[in-house]
Amino acid sequence: MNPFTIFFPFLLFVSGAALLSIIMAPFVMIGGGVLAILLYTDWKSKNKTVEYKYILGMKRQQMTTVLTLLCAVLAFAGYSLLFLSCSGPWLRAKPTKGWENRMKSIDTAIVLGFGIEKDDKGNLLAGRANRFLLAWTLENTTSKALLVQEGIRLAAMEIEAESGKPIQRDLVMIHAHNEKNYVNTLQAAYFAFKKMSELGKSKAVLVAHDLQLERAYWDLVKVRKTRPEWKHIEIIVPRIPKTPFPGDSIQWHARGGFRYKFIELFWSRPRDYFTSTKSFQ
Repeated sequence: MNPFTIFFPFLLFVSGAALLSIIMAPFVMIGGGVLAILLYTDWKSKNKTVEYKYILGMKRQQMTTVLTLLCAVLAFAGYSLLFLSCSGPWLRAKPTKGWENRMKSIDTAIVLGFGIEKDDKGNLLAGRANRFLLAWTLENTTSKALLVQEGIRLAAMEIEAESGKPIQRDLVMIHAHNEKNYVNTLQAAYFAFKKMSELGKSKAVLVAHDLQLERAYWDLVKVRKTRPEWKHIEIIVPRIPKTPFPGDSIQWHARGGFRYKFIELFWSRPRDYFTSTKSFQ
C-alpha cells in the first residue's frame, strides 16, 4: 500500500473543506441573517421586523445563530456529496496488464462477497452485488475453482435453483460464515491465501465489488509478505464493471454508493494500512 495513495483523498478533502469555509463564511453568515430577518418580519405591518417575536422559543438574534450554523452544515454536506461523487477514480483498481488473456489460463478465482441481505423471515439472501459478481465470474473467467465467501455461495444456490442447472464450478469457502464475527477484507485476504496454499494453487483472478477491488488487491499483497511460501502466488486484477449496491444489506455501509465511498476512503483503507499482519504469521 502506498501511503500517499491512501491518505491523499483525506488530505484533499480536509484542504477543500478548509478552503470552502474561508470562501463561504461571509455568504453563510449573510444567509443566516437574511433568513432570520425574513422569519421575524411581520408582513402584515409594512414589512417591519418584530424584535420581540419568538419562534421555537428563540428571539431573532438566537435564531440568526442557529440558521447560520444550519447554512454551514448544508454547505459542508453539499461539498461532501460533491467530493464523494468525484472520488471514483481513486477507488477503482488498475487492471493487471493483459488481464483478459492471462486469466483465461488460470483455474482459480478469489470472489469476495459484498452485502448479504435478509428476507422478511430472517433468511439470508445473496443480494444484487453478490449475484452480479458471481455472474460476471461465470461469464468472463474459465476458473474451475472459486474461492468464495458466504454471499457468493448464496448467489450460486439461488442461480442454480432458478435455472435448474448447476453452475459447473467448484465453490470452496474461504472461511466459515458467522454473522456475529465480521471478517474484514484484510482478514479475508489471509484466509484466501491460506486456502490457496492448502489447494496448491499459485495463481488466482481476484473478483470483488469495483469500489472494493483495489483495496482487496492491496490487502492480498500485504498478506502475501507474511509467509515465504506465499510470495510466489500471483494475483490477476481484472476490470470489474460498475457493481450494484444491495439496498437491504445487513451491513449499513454497503447499502449505497455515497456511504460506501465515505467509509472506504476514510475508514477501511486507513484501517487496513495500519493493521499489523503479525497475527497472521
